[in-house]
Amino acid sequence: MLEAEAPLIITVGQEALAALGEVADAVSGVQTRLAPEGYGAVGTLSVGRRRFDLLPIVHPGFQRRTTNEQWLAALAA
Repeated sequence: MLEAEAPLIITVGQEALAALGEVADAVSGVQTRLAPEGYGAVGTLSVGRRRFDLLPIVHPGFQRRTTNEQWLAALAA
């Protein structure tokens, strides 16, 4: 991650978001648990002296299977 020098990190699924949170020095401005309210917000992630934008998204399998109206609305937005 540090060597790639990517300006944006995208996590796919809750597990990836949680794992990244474990190795980061700081995470702010995003959900720690993916939920419809606030979904799609871009936050920041810090590792050492580096700062990245962070966009957590749901796993495509969840997106295909969910019938929850709140999630459907958040995903459509």
